[in-house]
Amino acid sequence: MKTQMKFQKIMCLVMLILGALSAVYSFVYCSGGLAGLGSTLLNREGQQLPRDTLPEAQIYLDVQPFNNTLLVLSVVMILCAVLLYITATNKRRNYYISNYVTIGLVSIADIAISLYIIIQSSTFFVRYLGIIGDPDVLATYQKIAEGADQVLYSTAIWPFTLAYVIYPLIIVGCCALVFNLVWKVKLMKGEKALLNGGLAKEAA
Repeated sequence: MKTQMKFQKIMCLVMLILGALSAVYSFVYCSGGLAGLGSTLLNREGQQLPRDTLPEAQIYLDVQPFNNTLLVLSVVMILCAVLLYITATNKRRNYYISNYVTIGLVSIADIAISLYIIIQSSTFFVRYLGIIGDPDVLATYQKIAEGADQVLYSTAIWPFTLAYVIYPLIIVGCCALVFNLVWKVKLMKGEKALLNGGLAKEAA
């Protein structure tokens, strides 16, 4: 039981950290190549240029609502992880209905959110790859960057690829949380059986 209780403490902390990691990710999502494309929409005074300056840079504007949603969903994951502490899932020797409900809620919410983010980010990623894979677009992009002080030229894809690291980790974390619940239930049943056996011997 001691090993399992250590594991449950670790898993509750891991889920909280992963939620926080997702929140941090939301702040850097529009970095790299996206930030470079976005900067082509601005002139030297920081005012937005006509979108036909580089139509492909429209992806930067299109991704903003998703980026905002990403932050909101990350906060939801953090709050779900906090529920694990509110229900004492991290330290209880025996789990009760509140613990079962909380673990189920956290697992379902985090997995659903992770899948949504992976799918949505992938659609923008495919679109972005189509942009940087076009030599003519890249040539125009580079020309604009060379002729403007505030335009950054970048084709970095790491803001997209990070999604394929962070959110599968969150899904794995959810699976480990469910494994922890199954482990706990088996140990609780074992302890109950031992206790009932001891009481039976005393009665005899």
